[in-house]
Amino acid sequence: MNNHYFQTAKPLNQQLQQLMQRMHAHAPQIARVSYAKYNRDTDTLVTYADSEFQLWSELHHEKRLSKLDHLKRAAAMGIPRVIDDLAYMKHCDRIGFLLNKGYRSSAAIPCFQNHRFSGFVFLNAYEPNVFSNQSLMSLVPYIEMLQFAVESQSQVVKTIVEFADRLRTGSNLFSRDSYYHGRRMRAYTKVIAQYVAERHQLDDEQVEAIAMFAQVHDIGKTQLPESMIYNSEPFGPQELISARSHIDNGIKMMDEIVSSVGSPNHPSIALLNQIMRFQYEYLDGSGYPYGFQGEEVPLAARIVAVANIFDSMTTHKSYRQACSVTSALLELEKMVLQGKIDGQCVDALRSSQMYLKQVIQKYPEPEGWGADNTEC
Repeated sequence: MNNHYFQTAKPLNQQLQQLMQRMHAHAPQIARVSYAKYNRDTDTLVTYADSEFQLWSELHHEKRLSKLDHLKRAAAMGIPRVIDDLAYMKHCDRIGFLLNKGYRSSAAIPCFQNHRFSGFVFLNAYEPNVFSNQSLMSLVPYIEMLQFAVESQSQVVKTIVEFADRLRTGSNLFSRDSYYHGRRMRAYTKVIAQYVAERHQLDDEQVEAIAMFAQVHDIGKTQLPESMIYNSEPFGPQELISARSHIDNGIKMMDEIVSSVGSPNHPSIALLNQIMRFQYEYLDGSGYPYGFQGEEVPLAARIVAVANIFDSMTTHKSYRQACSVTSALLELEKMVLQGKIDGQCVDALRSSQMYLKQVIQKYPEPEGWGADNTEC
């Protein structure tokens, strides 16, 4: 199998720092290197990696490309956009932010994958008039290396999730609801991960990986018998043990997937392992399979746990109807007071209630459950 990514890699921000140091041989005035990915579906440029900024409030930035005339033109023509002195562009909030950080000049180099625009490499310097066509030409090999590094990191996660989705799709238990559950989980976990990012020093790369892996978090359930999945009665002791075996099934399946794509040594694999192993742990130690408590439960697992409980509460089950978003959040608050789940993760969902309703509307349950939600 031909895998188009690095088998071993450091976190992307560290890779950008190292590449910037190598660029100094040709352009010693470069003080910052960053990359913004282009999302074609939403027409947005979203920051993904940065050599200098660490805090989420500084690092994360997104904007519609259609609203950025100069960058839109650069992407369409495939030529760099150079600003010799940022002081003349104060009308833009982001440029104002860069000026406050001391940067004076900027270059944005469009990148392409399979002849389609994929994002920008941004270079900044503390002095004006740093970037010329000649200096940028000397940096082409480093820009290509940077682009491959970004695509490599993203491709590792994408490849694992695609393999897992294929296995789920081939299962007898797979349905439209399984697919929609995965998409809702991806949306909910991204909301939570972005909300807690600054406090826990998550970057865009980690936030994206957590959200992507969340959509296949329950792959182990494909190995359970249908009678157990659709059972409307409470589980007995033996049935409960069998039901919880899906955790081991999921870990084994993901280990096989990671092995099949070459066992890449990437930071994202650690996040995947945390989600698969600890997503059913409670902070008070009452969860399973290990009975971990508090900080023993990794952040990625806490995020997925809250998202999964919320999704379970807001979807119909054979034994009860769905809660409204408001009622589900109240139930989650009770669990926070009981010390079971992370309060900041619940705060994240509470702060995005309108978006949560939009996600539920976009990825609804199969027809037949009924259209009206009943309060829990």
